[in-house]
Amino acid sequence: FTAPFYMPWVAQAVGMPISPALVPVPLLPYSQEMNFQERFVNTMVTAVFHLGRKYYMLPRIEAMVHEVFPDEPAPDLDELAKNTALAINMGSPFTGDGLRHLPPNAIQ
Repeated sequence: FTAPFYMPWVAQAVGMPISPALVPVPLLPYSQEMNFQERFVNTMVTAVFHLGRKYYMLPRIEAMVHEVFPDEPAPDLDELAKNTALAINMGSPFTGDGLRHLPPNAIQ
């Protein structure tokens, strides 16, 4: 599965600017021309995604890694994400994210 958009944590890992006031979360039906209420909801959903990843998804993944490799020290997944050097998105900026700033290490 290749999505035609970057989820907020992927964008953050490669240093893409995350601006929920300008770039809508791909799972919401908003365009880049959002009113104040849509921008607020978009910002809250972005925050929920980040918190859900940090406090729900990552602990479960770390538990699975520890279960499969019990005798090895598990790496901190947040630290691994900070070392991301490249993100490749097979989508089109016009069908997924729309127009957004991309750093040189993001290929679309």
